[in-house]
Amino acid sequence: MKNMAEFSDKCESTAAWELMQEVGVDTWNALHDWTVNNKELFWAKYVQKIGLITRTPFSEVLKRDATLNICETLFQGDLERPAIHHPVGTVSRQQLDDITSQIAGSLRGMGVQKGQGKKMK
Repeated sequence: MKNMAEFSDKCESTAAWELMQEVGVDTWNALHDWTVNNKELFWAKYVQKIGLITRTPFSEVLKRDATLNICETLFQGDLERPAIHHPVGTVSRQQLDDITSQIAGSLRGMGVQKGQGKKMK
């Protein structure tokens, strides 16, 4: 993308932009404030809107023992659909899959085995 205006136009196709319209806010800062003040409602709406895959129900997402693997959500659905919007470009789900496959292959080539990663706390 050539400039922030073009990036901003791309944002209008995102679930976050749709949520802004639903809750009646018109800036990203206002959306952030709304999510902080309405955590349960945010998750109820956003989990459904983006098809977020959770291993425990969304009503438990705010608990420390809830589990979520964002990769499962990023890699589901139409491969040509954008997975990531960024000021320097958009990455499709297919491109993200290709990139992560290359990284996984490199890690295997270095001897890293499945399960050797560390969980975030």
